[in-house]
Amino acid sequence: MKRGLSGIFLMRSVIGILSAWHSTRNYTRFVIFHSQQVCEKCAKGCLALSAIMIARDHHASDLFNSSIIPVSGDLKSKFQRSLVFMSRLESYYIPSRYGVDTAGRVHYLKYDPDSVRELSQAAGDFLEQGLEFFEIRTGTSLPRSRELLEEYFLENYSRCIRRLE
Repeated sequence: MKRGLSGIFLMRSVIGILSAWHSTRNYTRFVIFHSQQVCEKCAKGCLALSAIMIARDHHASDLFNSSIIPVSGDLKSKFQRSLVFMSRLESYYIPSRYGVDTAGRVHYLKYDPDSVRELSQAAGDFLEQGLEFFEIRTGTSLPRSRELLEEYFLENYSRCIRRLE
């Protein structure tokens, strides 16, 4: 089951990063949001693969740092570099998605297109590291194209999918 959850989270990450890469400069807050989601889902996938489920009130980066990085072997230094970007993206979550937090504070953030590009690339790099982590842990090679990954996902994880028609 934990492999199934990991696959679901990783698949959602791929879809998110593709959405971010296909966005234009006019959609910078959406690119930021999807990049943050890629990092969060990828981190949750790695955590699920290690039998760690997180609650809604935790930053994925905190648990990732304490639980995954120490056991990530050759990926450790890459994950540590990515954690800086992941933490930045987490801090942009509320302003990019809602603009108002649960305490009623209004958040406004003007995004620099170069920073947005850097953060979306960092999210893509983190996703690749997450896919490598999955492959090392499971001994399974994953396709990288969206179409092939979706096919793989449906073939291997259909029992975990709730179909909506």
